[in-house]
Amino acid sequence: MQTPNVLIVEDEVVTRTTLKSLFEAEGYNVFEAENGDQMHDFFENHAINLVIMDINLPGKNGLILAREVRDRKNVGLIFLTGRDNDVDRI
Repeated sequence: MQTPNVLIVEDEVVTRTTLKSLFEAEGYNVFEAENGDQMHDFFENHAINLVIMDINLPGKNGLILAREVRDRKNVGLIFLTGRDNDVDRI
């Protein structure tokens, strides 16, 4: 079985590197992107199986980027956010 590829899209360096370390320790191939442009570059060059994405990103936010991903790929999405208002809950 091929090792799954995880893409972490997060503009905060500490959060991104912490998540990368956790997933690599479990044996996943992990790629990092700071924004939507970098995310799209990884999709062009790698078979991504799971995206872990911040909602608050520079440029396009994570919800817009998720729609773009879903239009092109069948990939799992997990959202991260520091938002804690009732309106922000799924």
